[in-house]
Formats: sequence, C-alpha cells, structure tokens
Amino acid sequence: MKIDCNGEVREMTQEEETTYRLALESAPTPAVHPFYPITGETERSVPL
Repeated sequence: MKIDCNGEVREMTQEEETTYRLALESAPTPAVHPFYPITGETERSVPL
C-alpha cells in the first residue's frame, strides 16, 4: 500500500501498515486514513 508522506509517495513500512490496519479496525465507520487529518471523509477521498 502506498502512502503520501510529506509530498513523497512511498510504500508503507510493515510497522505503518500494521498501525494503519489497527486504526481501521478500531475506528468508527466510515474509517478515516490515520495519516491525514480527520475531516469525516472516507479514505478514498484523501487530499492530493
């Protein structure tokens, strides 16, 4: 899974992916992307 880190798109590390999955599992729906500010948007509409 790729993430945008300070304008640099790179592959997630294993640790980040684990954190991401845990955040998705424990987050209320709709799940928000933990690497972006929570705006109520779903993870499909992360800012560019």
